[in-house]
Amino acid sequence: MENRNSGQKRSSISILLLFFTLFCFPLPASAWEGRVVEIPDSRTLVLEQEGKQRKISLYGLRTPDLNEPFGEAAYEFFLDLLKEQQVTIQNVGSGTRGSLVFLPGDSESVNAKLLREGWAWLQEAYCEKAALCGRLNAVQTQAERSKSGIWSKIPENMPPWRWLKEHK
Repeated sequence: MENRNSGQKRSSISILLLFFTLFCFPLPASAWEGRVVEIPDSRTLVLEQEGKQRKISLYGLRTPDLNEPFGEAAYEFFLDLLKEQQVTIQNVGSGTRGSLVFLPGDSESVNAKLLREGWAWLQEAYCEKAALCGRLNAVQTQAERSKSGIWSKIPENMPPWRWLKEHK
């Protein structure tokens, strides 16, 4: 009986280790470089890479639309930061909503910069990477506390999308 329990314990431990390895240590995301050729809005870029254009969206974020309060300011910040820049793209999500964008020599993503300045907020429904989303959430919390950007007007505990919808 003791050998059987011992075998079950080892099997359970093996399964737990496999689960832990697969889900707690994400595989490295693919990264590539491109030159920004178009900025349609404050969360989307069109990049040129090897003569081809690729459209990407920032991972886990939402920004105000141009016709919403703070929309023009968010767009201007994004435009000033990225216009005609060579950037590194790190794919972390699925589909077209899955990119972190980095400027050359900068360890902080453009995603985090938008959050830090208060021109974006974390869209938890699209932020699937727990560790990354936790770090981005911490950056957003700093912006909220310092009343940066959109957070200068949004009441505490009110979702930004709701405030923007009410003040369109």
